[in-house]
Amino acid sequence: MKVLFDKLKPYDYAAVVYSLIMGLIILIYGGVEGLYGYNLLALLAYIVFIILIAYFFDDKKGLRRFIRITYPLFSFTFLYEQTGQFINLIHQGYYDNHIIAFENMIFGKNPTILLQSISFRPLNELLYFCYFSYYFLLIVLGLYLYIGRKYIDFQKMITAASIAYFISYTVFILYPAEGPRYALAGYYYMKPQGYFFVPLVNYIINLGGLHGGCMPSSHVATAVVSTIISRRYAKKLFGVYLFLSIGLTIGTFWGRFHYVSDAVAGIIVGIFAVWLAERSFVWLKFNSYEKSSLSEEGRG
Repeated sequence: MKVLFDKLKPYDYAAVVYSLIMGLIILIYGGVEGLYGYNLLALLAYIVFIILIAYFFDDKKGLRRFIRITYPLFSFTFLYEQTGQFINLIHQGYYDNHIIAFENMIFGKNPTILLQSISFRPLNELLYFCYFSYYFLLIVLGLYLYIGRKYIDFQKMITAASIAYFISYTVFILYPAEGPRYALAGYYYMKPQGYFFVPLVNYIINLGGLHGGCMPSSHVATAVVSTIISRRYAKKLFGVYLFLSIGLTIGTFWGRFHYVSDAVAGIIVGIFAVWLAERSFVWLKFNSYEKSSLSEEGRG
């Protein structure tokens, strides 16, 4: 057993803990029959998969290392889609009224309504492009770190992204919110217009967005993770990532996908995720082990 625990990485622990929490939520509020039972089995299978990957795939070289340290990137979509099935498992309604009342108290009127007056095509395109950049921020940064043989830094990115996603997915279920494009639909007198990225992003969101997965903004959280990691370990990318992340954050409420509060919550989640990821490497004594097994090869 000790050998197995020694092989687990911080991102493995994050995935196992999240799976156990989700399994507990499903078990308590859904039970074990039908769809709930299938998803419990899926989560159990995911934990077994993590254990098998950890035990049989080392992270020293070649394809085995690639699979070992990149598998979380390929599991986020599965877990995201699973979350969508349980948005209303605990709460049958949505909490948009809380967020709207809070923002009205601060701004006088919801910012997504106020921003209509300054919406114009070139600016819409820019902000929607930044929003679209979410889909490649982690991939490009990951490739930069991996190709540069910065394997420890790559795994810190993976760990921070995992924590940010798992916190977001959990809160989606605990505090479901539709977002302003649904809850405030009757208050808009126009739709943001654009040339390419506006219709593209709207198509993607309509096709795969979670209805009710609004608070916090996981887009903003992972953008913050990417930006901080780039600042620390990929400085050549930092300027671009900072620009894209600022535009993405504004784009979340500019496009009415999120409230301003969601974006702020996403920033907090992202900062916390990086802090916890960095600390987990110290707590689990991961750095000392990795430096003896990866860094030397990384310099080779």
